[in-house]
Amino acid sequence: MDQILSQDEINSLLRGLSEGEGDQEGTEADELAPGIKKFDLASQERIIRGRMPTMELIHDRFCRQFRNQISKFLGRTCFVNVGGIEMVKYGIFMKKLALPSSLHIYRMPPLLGYALLVVSSSLVFSIIETLFGGSGQGRVRVDGREFTAIESRLIGKVVLMALDTLKEAWAPMHPVDFVYVRSEFNPLAVAICPPTDVVIIVTIEVELEQESATITLCIPYATIEPLRQKLATGFQSTRLEMDATHKERLEHSIRETKANVSVELARGSILVKDLLKLNEGDIITTDTNPTDEAIIKVEGTPKYYGYVGNYRGQRAVRVTREIPEQDIIDMFEK
Repeated sequence: MDQILSQDEINSLLRGLSEGEGDQEGTEADELAPGIKKFDLASQERIIRGRMPTMELIHDRFCRQFRNQISKFLGRTCFVNVGGIEMVKYGIFMKKLALPSSLHIYRMPPLLGYALLVVSSSLVFSIIETLFGGSGQGRVRVDGREFTAIESRLIGKVVLMALDTLKEAWAPMHPVDFVYVRSEFNPLAVAICPPTDVVIIVTIEVELEQESATITLCIPYATIEPLRQKLATGFQSTRLEMDATHKERLEHSIRETKANVSVELARGSILVKDLLKLNEGDIITTDTNPTDEAIIKVEGTPKYYGYVGNYRGQRAVRVTREIPEQDIIDMFEK
């Protein structure tokens, strides 16, 4: 049976709407103790604090290497620098995105998810003009048009070059591959993460013949979250650059380290009462044949199989194969 509100109940609802908030919300607010505020556990902002110095070092390294690559590709001197690194929500970044822009989606295995590389239209047309013999300072009116097949193909080469350079720049910190997925013109077709997710925006400034343009990297925070400890921990650049001298010294020390090697010629079992009766000249039978492979031990641990013999007048053992893990377990169980 339908319930009909009385006039007093209707008036109470209207008063609540006119005051702006319902009684229920006011009651919840009153229940919170002083100094306590509501906390959204689903928000990524709770875990993103402070700078990531390692991220800055990675992209400084990228700029140095990419400057040489792009200068060689265009045949002109270019300057590449990190313009800034910030964290914003993906929806805000897409709203601020200048159009037209060349959008390129890529993956970063073994990390999950997708990332975005954005080449500004000014850089696209400066590169195109430079490759076709221009000064790179021309003003081109695009009027929201899509890039032509030739323009997309040439910029694609620059994008692949940038991804290869990024792979080299990340390698000293963590081995990450950069795999090109596809290119887009319409930002609505690029949804690498929900609009409310936090992304890391790395702005790379490229100066070409006094013309300044940008390449923007948009990486979801969820993608690099497994590496946040490495990225947030500052350390000297010497950890990024491999110290060849230290590596050689360490390798030499390891190679010169001595280890005790022994060979087990036979294996068998005997009763204790028979052991107590042993005399000189008695023969003990074993479970192994003289033609069987002997067990080679390193520091008391079985490692290899081999055959015992003589080599240049010295007693020796020839390694035939490594002992499988299951065989080692069986030896200790016996």
